[in-house]
Amino acid sequence: MPELIPPIDIPWKLIDVSQDMIDPGFCDNAAPTCFKSSIAVFAYEPSQSEIPIEMCGEKLTYLKVTISLTGYQLQTDDWSRLEGIVSTFSSGELRTILGDYLACYGAMVHISTFPPQDTITDLTLFPHIVDFEPKLRELLQVTSETGEVLTGSQSSISVDKSFSRTHGNEVGLEHSGKYKSPESNAGSFEASHTIKGTWKDSTTESFQVNADASRERSERQSTRTDLNQMYNLLTGYHSGTNRALF
Repeated sequence: MPELIPPIDIPWKLIDVSQDMIDPGFCDNAAPTCFKSSIAVFAYEPSQSEIPIEMCGEKLTYLKVTISLTGYQLQTDDWSRLEGIVSTFSSGELRTILGDYLACYGAMVHISTFPPQDTITDLTLFPHIVDFEPKLRELLQVTSETGEVLTGSQSSISVDKSFSRTHGNEVGLEHSGKYKSPESNAGSFEASHTIKGTWKDSTTESFQVNADASRERSERQSTRTDLNQMYNLLTGYHSGTNRALF
């Protein structure tokens, strides 16, 4: 059978919905209970121009089923009905047993299509489901566990030795003189001079030794474990018949 690709932006039309989950009262503060499943069915009939060529002359209908799955919790209006059926338990015991919320861990949805008249018995005239999606839906959950150990050590040694020596020589010379002329009719004069000199010589010797040694070691150990858990959330069966089971 051909695999149909639904068109984009389908104008779905609601054809039926669970009546017990509709809130009929306006502002009466009495909404239906939360913990009941509900189902709604939408339909769309494309025009003949939208039907694939291999299905020319046949009538095609798209159906969308929306389901809300919940657990179950006994409601107040259910007590009187159950108390009359279950006679082996007292009213208090029954409320203790069924008073908790019962979670839902799995569900089965059975969808069937039939001809408009109940008198049709020819199975070739029954509508059949050409294809449905999803056929399979899985959840892959990855769990990782990592263990890591990091160690390290470091050692170092340093030796410094230095020696410095300075030699200096300094020589100085100083000479001074004075002269005075003899007395004459014009008088006398006097002159003096000084000569001074310094010579300096300096020598510096330096000796230095440096020695460094170090050692470093690091070690790393790492382990990793991955666990893949696959959960089968939905599986579809019986494509090509007039029913689909999910």
